[in-house]
Order: sequence, then C-alpha cells, then structure tokens
Amino acid sequence: MLRLFSICVAVSLFMIIPCAAVAAPAGKIFVEGTDDSQDIMKALAGKFEQLYPGASVIVPDSIGSSGGIRRVREGKTDLGRTSRPLDQNEMKYGLTYLVFAKAPVVFFSNDIDVEGLTYEQITGIYSGRISNWSQLGGEERKIYHVGREAGDSSRRVLGRYIPGFKETAGGGKIYYTNSETINAVKNHKSTIGYGPMSAVIKTGLKVTRVNGVYPSPENASKGSYELTAPFGVVYMKNNLIPLAEAFVNFLYSAEGRRTIREYGCYPVGR
Repeated sequence: MLRLFSICVAVSLFMIIPCAAVAAPAGKIFVEGTDDSQDIMKALAGKFEQLYPGASVIVPDSIGSSGGIRRVREGKTDLGRTSRPLDQNEMKYGLTYLVFAKAPVVFFSNDIDVEGLTYEQITGIYSGRISNWSQLGGEERKIYHVGREAGDSSRRVLGRYIPGFKETAGGGKIYYTNSETINAVKNHKSTIGYGPMSAVIKTGLKVTRVNGVYPSPENASKGSYELTAPFGVVYMKNNLIPLAEAFVNFLYSAEGRRTIREYGCYPVGR
C-alpha cells in the first residue's frame, strides 16, 4: 500500500513540475552591429534580462550593419543588428534576416525656432543654398549642418526619398556615430543634424516636422512620414542557440513592442 502511495505521489509530481518549472533562458549572448539600433537594442536587452535574471544579452558598441552581418557569417557572434536589408552578396551565405521595427529618420536641433521643414528646404540647407534661419522664417542666424558618412543608413534613406539630397554629400561636418552627431548638435548653437529617432528621443533635442508631419510611430506606420529605416536581426539559418531564439521571440512580444514604441519606432510583425 505504501509503495502504491509513493508511486501515486511520484506520478503527481511528474505531472505538476513540468508546468510549474518551465526552464528559463540562461547564459550569455552577443548582439553586434549597427550604431542605429544600439540604444533600442540595449533597452530591449535590459527588459529581457529583467524577465529572465539568468540571461545576459551583451550589446557592444557599433561595428556597423556590415560588420555585424560579417561576424554572424564567421560564427563570431550570436546575432547581428542591422539597419538595412541584406545585400545580394550577403544573401548567399544562408543568413536569416528579420525586421522587428521601423525607425523614423529625423532632423533635430537644440535651439532652432523653425517648426518644420520641407524636402526642398532640407536639400537647400544641406546644399548650402539656404544658409540662414531667417530664410525659413526663423531668427537671423547662420545655419550649421552636420551629417553622416557615405553608407550610413539614415543618409541612405534621405537620399532615396528627398529629391537632390543624395547630391549634397550628406552634411557639412561629417560624423561616424549617432552619439557624435548628437553631441555636436547639443554643443553647437544653430546646428541641425539627422539620425534615427531611437537615438534622439531621450536626448532632449528638438525633433522637427518634415513636410508638415511629425515623425511619430503612428505616422511612420501609416506611411504619412515616409523617412524610415528598418531595424533587423541576422543569424545563421537553423543555428540559433535557445537563449538567442528566446531573445528574438521577445522582440515580437507585447513587452518588446512596448519598448520599441518607447523609443519612437513602430514594431513590425515577424
């Protein structure tokens, strides 16, 4: 009778434990790549680690989208973070590319009193044809503009959508990271720069309307604000460790989507 009771208890525990003690992701993964999604990825990693205290998601400083993709291809990182699609050469390596968010590419300043800019005015500023804010209805002040290097995803988006922008060389003083660009605008009066909303939204800088539309997640998702860059992750097909797979799934979860919106971007379904 006692043996029968023990068997019944063991069976009961066997039935209960799998439901009550589902294995949580644990260990460490690296997500390397672009500067553009670095801030939002760090925020997503932090939320994920709060849910799974045994997990650690490391988001190193930028090596660019191409660098992140290369590291994945070489088996040197778990996930690559990108702000552009794979190119034809990269597609041949058996990579999986998933977009989890779209980021508005925005123009920002710290002290400019102009409420909005048109595409034509933006091209005028960056080509030098418009050199004073008074030409745009603002104060009598010289315009200083900063931009990004050739190949930067924000610059590429602007070149695709804004007539004539591609021919402006992307800015006066050129910077190579979002943080450098943001600091330049913060520390120099009458200066305008551009970059992804996710890097700007928590800086206190003023984001301007473009063609009368504010670059909110809602306006970007509807297409009324068309200047957007894709934020994605890249990994080798059928080669995700469980922790990396759990983190990718988290990007599309309700909590992940809330975090994406907190950073001024709109979430994209898998």
